[in-house]
Amino acid sequence: MSIASPPPIPVPVEDLSAEHIAHLKERALFVRLETVRLISIAKVGHYTSVFSCAEIFSALYYDAMRLRHGEPKWPGRDRFLMGKGHAAVGLYPLLADWGFFDKALLDGYTRLGNPLGDHPDMRKVAGVDFSSGSIGHALSGGLGMALGGRLQNNLFDVYVLLGDGEMHEGQVWEAAMAAAHYKTSNLIAIIDRNGYQLDGKVDDIIGIEPLGDKWRAFGWDVHEVDGHDVAAVARLLRQLKADTQREKPVCVIALTVKGKGVEYMETEPGWHLGWLAEEDELLAIEEIKIQRRCAMSSPVSADTWQYRQINARAPGLSYLSDALIDLVEAGHKIAVGTADLQYSNGLSRFAQRYPELFIQFGISEQNMVTAAAGIATTGSMPFVATFASFLALLCCEQIRMDVAYSALPVRLIGHHSGISLGFYGTSHHATEDLAITRSIADLTVVAPADGPQLAAAIRASIDHPQPIYFRIGRGQEPNVYPDDVAFEFGKAIVHERGSDLTLIATGSMLHPTLEAAQALRASGLSVGVIDMHTIKPLDRDAVLRAAGESGLLMTVEEHNVLGGLGGAVAEVLADTGRGTRLRRHGIEDEYSLIAPPTHLYRHYRLDAVGIEVVAREALAQGVDHVA
Repeated sequence: MSIASPPPIPVPVEDLSAEHIAHLKERALFVRLETVRLISIAKVGHYTSVFSCAEIFSALYYDAMRLRHGEPKWPGRDRFLMGKGHAAVGLYPLLADWGFFDKALLDGYTRLGNPLGDHPDMRKVAGVDFSSGSIGHALSGGLGMALGGRLQNNLFDVYVLLGDGEMHEGQVWEAAMAAAHYKTSNLIAIIDRNGYQLDGKVDDIIGIEPLGDKWRAFGWDVHEVDGHDVAAVARLLRQLKADTQREKPVCVIALTVKGKGVEYMETEPGWHLGWLAEEDELLAIEEIKIQRRCAMSSPVSADTWQYRQINARAPGLSYLSDALIDLVEAGHKIAVGTADLQYSNGLSRFAQRYPELFIQFGISEQNMVTAAAGIATTGSMPFVATFASFLALLCCEQIRMDVAYSALPVRLIGHHSGISLGFYGTSHHATEDLAITRSIADLTVVAPADGPQLAAAIRASIDHPQPIYFRIGRGQEPNVYPDDVAFEFGKAIVHERGSDLTLIATGSMLHPTLEAAQALRASGLSVGVIDMHTIKPLDRDAVLRAAGESGLLMTVEEHNVLGGLGGAVAEVLADTGRGTRLRRHGIEDEYSLIAPPTHLYRHYRLDAVGIEVVAREALAQGVDHVA
């Protein structure tokens, strides 16, 4: 492909007036204060990720970028993409300020029915040029926009804001190579070099220096700037626009401080994610406004929390690490890895106990899965974990070829499955993972109902011959089973038998299904419940037995109704010629909404009340899905 590169539109580099610099500083302050306000609505958020790039936001949206007020789709506008999409809470106030959507939407941030979630969504939010959430995609999207603009002879610039931890993702460097090859001089990557990512310091997790030399080696012009000197950032961006001779794409390394503006956030890596209780929120606002230290060495309220304290809020996370520790202490040779999520999945407990057996892969999920396959060839059994949406979708090819086809004993742990990540949005919802993994030959697929069952399944996996995909929740599921529960792959657990209806649930849906069944029985119905913890191989005998005993089967899953548990049960009934009625209950074939998890469960009728209502509808009116 050969595409001629038009010169950038010349822009005079005028000296910034004191008044304009003051305005840019005020807009950066506005970004920080609005971020605090919006996170107080959501009850959790990424304060520090916004605070490190507030001046970059200000310089882009109030100086560098060509935009028209109230015209988010103006063809001549400059484009902006976010690799670090979790900082979108700082972007939304700017888009509203530009008249791209009603400012009143900000007051409903992350609430059910509101388009504004933790990550930017171009389908829902006017002014968002590209959806984000899956780390590593944005630079490729920006490259495509730069090439597309050139094809249309539309001379806009494309700005892509990247996190420094994002440098771990291989797709970033694929885009970097292609951008240099095609001389996309209208593409400007800005790296927020604040030095931290979710699990700690970037250079402790996977070192990225010498960062500037890497980008130069890939054929980019490289500039460094103090990312908190808004005048310096604005001047640099003006100079880049005015450079009509440039043939290379540009990388700006913005040296920043994570959490800039609130002192204790600047020194504590756990503040990548968290929530300020009211007392601390007011103190943080005061410190931001006066722009000087308030001698706050730590939060004052016990209700304030940050990422590294998440285990106390999600006790179910402990079961995974404890089971893995049990395996080591029993003499089994294992290795454990994660992709920058050791506190989200509770593996920090294992890492502290056995650091020599723990591997931190950073933000590189595909690399982690194939590396786990390599580890498996050396005699150790690897257990690797990341968000279910990233593991099953992003790493599908690696799972299929490097793990399953190669018949290697890798244990893949997809946590925060289904819609449990709530307003983090579609990129973080795993509603297709069962369908994907169930269709991969020689891969066992398991969805434990709670922490004790997960621990039992992890311990049982040491003797299981096939690779396994474990689908687990967020560690806040109520326990159904005692700590000494037994586990057998492919063998469902029958809690009750029923003649009117048998509910077949998997994973996190077992607990609300049991509650729904109890309510149905209280009205005189005969209701059975089966825990189908293993989706593949499915316990066909349990399905057929229930089909012979009940007039109606109803599957319940936190997943798309296509391809998961419901599909597996329907296949059994169809293959055996059974005419038993079947209702598949889950999320209909759609991208799930943005809202707190409990709101989503209620909306999709996946709480106990909703499951009961759906069951009564199916019993009274027939079913929508009949096998």
